[in-house]
Amino acid sequence: MVIIGRNLAQESVKIVALLTLVGISWWLLDQNRSAPSEGVSDDAQEPDAFIRDFVATTTDNAGRPQYRLEAQSMVHYPHNDTSEMEKPYLTLYREDELPWYVRAERGLIAPQGETVFLLGKVYMEHEDGRGRQLQVHTHDLEIYPDDQYAETDQKVTILHDLGTTHGIGLEAFLREGRLSLLTNVKGEYDPTPK
Repeated sequence: MVIIGRNLAQESVKIVALLTLVGISWWLLDQNRSAPSEGVSDDAQEPDAFIRDFVATTTDNAGRPQYRLEAQSMVHYPHNDTSEMEKPYLTLYREDELPWYVRAERGLIAPQGETVFLLGKVYMEHEDGRGRQLQVHTHDLEIYPDDQYAETDQKVTILHDLGTTHGIGLEAFLREGRLSLLTNVKGEYDPTPK
């Protein structure tokens, strides 16, 4: 009889341990189901707008164009209010001056549209009133179109009528037509204008 009691006690301990394990597992599973998921759900990351051959022109208070943004395509994401662009092309108009033209492989418009990030290879072009060409080649340019200001910390090559200038980092004050290379500036110049 003592042997039967010992087996019954061992079996009872096993059953209690098994029931405890089942209870803890059920509680953990219930906690995972009811816990809010971190981050943004897959549905919220879905775009709410897609446009092919996107074109937008912004004007000043007098109705004069300030800038025109074009892209092969644009996709807007509502969860962070950003827009991605393929092959963006930006025209920055200047009062009494010829415009700047900027194109890139890809682009991103930040929320409220105050900043445009041009990603991959970026090309800027400008011609002054005397027909002198200026080209800027770089990567990953950040532009503030309303302020006509652009910057990058990448390598920059500037081609102009007197030669070529290289550097790292650029601040471009486009309204004034002033470009500043930040470091490692080197140039190759031909004193006779082309």
